[in-house]
Amino acid sequence: MNPNEVPKIISTCSLLQDPVLAIGEWCVPTDGVPDPQLQANVDFACSHGANCIPIQPGQPCFLPNTPWSHASYAMNAYFQTHGRTLEACSFGGTGMITNRDPSKPSSLSLQILKISAFLYLS
Repeated sequence: MNPNEVPKIISTCSLLQDPVLAIGEWCVPTDGVPDPQLQANVDFACSHGANCIPIQPGQPCFLPNTPWSHASYAMNAYFQTHGRTLEACSFGGTGMITNRDPSKPSSLSLQILKISAFLYLS
């Protein structure tokens, strides 16, 4: 991870709040996907059967309001409800399947956040 890059933590809203999403594999965007493509992925997933209500303003998964966060949620919701196949996570080559819950920050992300907060407050 680039030390100047903000960690991609989708939110404290777990993708597991819906039982259909609690299967142990998640579809997330690959690194480096441009924001316009992330938004296109959200638009596709939400218009093709993914339940995107939780990422709408005022809903529990809206924050953080970032393209990567919303795309992670929408792409995974689509993947989970469309057979959990490679094709259901393709998104034109911008999706990947992981067995690490993306709603839980990695220890590296937590360390970077702690260091950033320390430097900011110093």
